[in-house]
Amino acid sequence: GFAIDVLELIKQALNFEPELRFSEDGQFGVYDEVNKTWNGIVKELLDDKGDITLDLYISARRATVLDFTEPYAPSGIRLLVKERSGKGGNIYWLSYLRPFTMNVWLTLLGSMGIMSLFLWLVEKLAPCQTLTNIDEGDNSEETNKQPVAYGPFGLDNAICFTLALAFGRPADEAKPMLHGARLASVAFGVAMLMFVSTYSANLAAFLIVEDKYTTVENIYDPKIANPPEGFTYGTVKGSYMADFFANAESTYMRGMWYHMRKHNVETSKEGVRKVKSGNYCYFLAESSTLVYESLNDLDCELKVVGEPFAMSGASLAVKKGSPWFNALNDVLQQLKSKDLTDFIQKFW
Repeated sequence: GFAIDVLELIKQALNFEPELRFSEDGQFGVYDEVNKTWNGIVKELLDDKGDITLDLYISARRATVLDFTEPYAPSGIRLLVKERSGKGGNIYWLSYLRPFTMNVWLTLLGSMGIMSLFLWLVEKLAPCQTLTNIDEGDNSEETNKQPVAYGPFGLDNAICFTLALAFGRPADEAKPMLHGARLASVAFGVAMLMFVSTYSANLAAFLIVEDKYTTVENIYDPKIANPPEGFTYGTVKGSYMADFFANAESTYMRGMWYHMRKHNVETSKEGVRKVKSGNYCYFLAESSTLVYESLNDLDCELKVVGEPFAMSGASLAVKKGSPWFNALNDVLQQLKSKDLTDFIQKFW
């Protein structure tokens, strides 16, 4: 929409009727170092299959074979991320279950059920018992020893006692009296203590890994330089973003390219879909495109982070020596002086 509206203004100023078509191979234009050839839109301009490119971002390599007008949409590279809060965010209400697999949780529930049933049966089948009640306030042997009868240890008591052991709470209900039942209770309590300790450690590690989606705010974060397992990001193949990283003089940027080249996508739309589906942690692309996608995301899941870098801009380009160059550049300068390009960009 934005580029088409700009073209409409240029058409009116220069009084011509453009014929629009897409690149045959769907590429913007990347130079092949091996074959010494271009592809995409750049190749078609060089082969005289077209006169003007409508939406091509400026790069130093492209500028060696094409003449670019003044950018009508200056922009840079930023990061697109899926937010963890809001509608459809990454926060999951059952996240606390993720440190263990479903089989482990089912085993835990089964062991608690078996323990409750065991205690109940042992106490139920045992002969009637009494326990000596000792009153610590009286030292007289004749008065402080008297039998006290305990009520039946029912299945409900067994379940409450087992839950108390599992969650480290005091058991206020009836307790098992037999030594065997008590020893089994001690063993079960130790096992539950080990389970809780393991769960706490795994939960902390899990939350740290999950936090990777919110802690990165720019490309110089350590997670960008040394991505942990499952941390993927990329950009559009054949775009000026890909050209910037592939030919960067900075060792850091070249390191980013080494990672992202395995995960790059064909179009910006595909990159946005991968971010929303969780297959991308971050998507690096041209700032205006990312802002547009985030503002028009009906699920309110997308967020653009980081300051723009590698500044460039959408521009019209022609083959070097083309008679169209001066006329196009003059019209764009007039449109920018009247703030018409800014108005159209804000509209879209």
